[in-house]
Amino acid sequence: MKKIVTIAMLFTVLMVTMSAHTERTHEAAEGYNAPAMTITTNDTTVSLTDMKGYYVMLTFWDSTDPKSRIAANTYTSLARMGASNERLKVLSVNFDRSERLYREIVRHDGLEDALNVNIAPGQARETLAAAWNLKSGMKSYLIDPQGKIAAVNPTKDQVKKIIG
Repeated sequence: MKKIVTIAMLFTVLMVTMSAHTERTHEAAEGYNAPAMTITTNDTTVSLTDMKGYYVMLTFWDSTDPKSRIAANTYTSLARMGASNERLKVLSVNFDRSERLYREIVRHDGLEDALNVNIAPGQARETLAAAWNLKSGMKSYLIDPQGKIAAVNPTKDQVKKIIG
């Protein structure tokens, strides 16, 4: 009987450990592979796979979240600086419902240097939000050249330090 209880306990511990690890891999967390992402809009197709070999600053933002809008501008200006622009690509994904508002903000904030896409409301937006864990506000991710998440919501100094 002791042997059966011991085996059952070991099995339970193993299952809890595996499920905790499995959950974490889907959180878009630091140190894990970035979720696969391909975005197709009317005039653009963007894939993280196409950006392997570069650091990618991926920013999800919308005009109702001031922090994310400021972050999109900060990371775009960082990409313009010095040698980092050869190693860093900026992908800015906007969740505004109005494409007209989105285009006006991109122009006004000077975000043209980044690759900007607007995701219309619908299934693609919800799938993207779930994959990148965007439940409570927008986020930014620094993805290394191998496709792993190096930092979540990094500061400008953290980005500079990681890129080198």
